[in-house]
Amino acid sequence: MLMGKYKSDTYMGDVFAKDSRKHLWTHFWSYQQQYARFDWVMISPAVYSNVDKENSYIADPEIWNDASDHRAVVVTLKK
Repeated sequence: MLMGKYKSDTYMGDVFAKDSRKHLWTHFWSYQQQYARFDWVMISPAVYSNVDKENSYIADPEIWNDASDHRAVVVTLKK
C-alpha cells in the first residue's frame, strides 16, 4: 500500500542498500537472537536514476549498537 502500484509513475521502489558483508538486516533483537530488516529507504522512479549505489549502504561500524538496536541506512544521491 505504501509503495503504490508496481511499475506506475508513483511506485516507490526499494534502494536495497547492503552492509560491508552484503547483508540487508537493520535491526537486532538480542533477547531472541533475531536479525531483521525493519528499516529501508523507498524512492520514486523519477529519483531512482540519481541513486549512487556504490555510496549507499547500511552502516556497520564495530560500535553500531551502542546507541540503538537499529543500523542506519545511508542513501547517497548524485547531483
